[in-house]
Amino acid sequence: MSKWIVRAALIAVIGFAGYSGYDYYRGGFFSAPKLQEGDFLLSYRSGFKALVRGIQDERETRRYLGIGAKDVPSWYKDAWSICRTPSAVEVSEFEQSGAFGPGSRFDGVCEMDADSEVFIRGWIVTVPKLD
Repeated sequence: MSKWIVRAALIAVIGFAGYSGYDYYRGGFFSAPKLQEGDFLLSYRSGFKALVRGIQDERETRRYLGIGAKDVPSWYKDAWSICRTPSAVEVSEFEQSGAFGPGSRFDGVCEMDADSEVFIRGWIVTVPKLD
């Protein structure tokens, strides 16, 4: 009987290790760019990956929503983008749209540089954690 318990435990450990490796691979963290002081990474199931730079990390109190741009070519969908603080004009446009409701905050514009051509890959919006 103890032989079966050991086998079941071994299968559970191998399964957990396999799933953890798969989840890490799917998140794209193995190919993430080098982090500087204060940077952090966000990876979403949609394939949107963001290196957040120059923005305070508030993951303890706020939920980060990644909104991908619609016109991004498919070959850039799995690449990492670098997010910066939005300009006053961009924040004003976001506030006028009122798209995410009360408590939402426009925290980042994520861009990619393709041969010196910079384009917007997506946006980072935060909302308060209510749990």
